[in-house]
Amino acid sequence: MMGALTLLASGWCWLLPAAALPIVFHFAYRQRRKQLRMPSLLFFQRLEPRLQARKRLRDLLVLLLRALALLVVVLALARPLWQGIGGGGPAAIILVVDNSASMGAPTSVADGSTRLAAALEAAAAVVANLGARDRAGVVLT
Repeated sequence: MMGALTLLASGWCWLLPAAALPIVFHFAYRQRRKQLRMPSLLFFQRLEPRLQARKRLRDLLVLLLRALALLVVVLALARPLWQGIGGGGPAAIILVVDNSASMGAPTSVADGSTRLAAALEAAAAVVANLGARDRAGVVLT
């Protein structure tokens, strides 16, 4: 069964090119090698070329990890949802209804009902729309 990938907040996808910013900054602000006057004895010291190669590899890995971190953050903000996986089975839901003193306030509707009554009606409507194999629980807090 194939599903479809949906981005719930697709406006964040405009920031996907920002994942390339570390790479752009790396190449744009790379330090140029400057020729310096040095004593001639420095050339007789043993230099390790492997250390330079390791440093370049480490810098490249850090650069790629920074770009990957930005990419993951932007994709997480876009809230991806893979639809079609695990569908078709019975649902099990829990409804939490607040029954504190603030729920005794009247609703904005002119019929004089309280917020608690409106919340219980909404919970009853959700339970009424469930299928035969679905299960629901209501918790009053």
